[in-house]
Amino acid sequence: MKAQIYRANTPESWRYQMELAYRHGQKLLADGPVDIRVMPAARHRTDPQRQTLWMWHGQVASELTIRTGRRWTKEDVHELVFLERWMPVFELPLPDGAGVLLRHMRTSDKQTPDTCEENDPRKVITNAMDQYLAWITEMGIEVTVPDPVEWR
Repeated sequence: MKAQIYRANTPESWRYQMELAYRHGQKLLADGPVDIRVMPAARHRTDPQRQTLWMWHGQVASELTIRTGRRWTKEDVHELVFLERWMPVFELPLPDGAGVLLRHMRTSDKQTPDTCEENDPRKVITNAMDQYLAWITEMGIEVTVPDPVEWR
């Protein structure tokens, strides 16, 4: 059985989460000792650029589903359209030295490929999003475009 995280924001939710943790812990105890940790909640950063990109993916996926009659997901749009068309490629050497594998840069990558002129991943993503938005417009797909200051 895998670990579980419980988050409490109020005394009432604390009581409820502790009850859930107690029940879960009883099941885990059947397999041996259990570690219990209580810590401040981790802050999740909000990234307007990433939020905008995934919002567009959802809107594009909906339109592609209508146009093709086949279900498209945000992940399909991300993998098959966005990354394939506009993100630079990393060359990953094979361990046996027999060649390289090619992998498109991910939006979560902290560095850019060696072949990329731009060293700032955020700028690479911004450029890719500009091209993506141009393609979306050419395709006649309507998407919500927030103030560019928020996502660039």
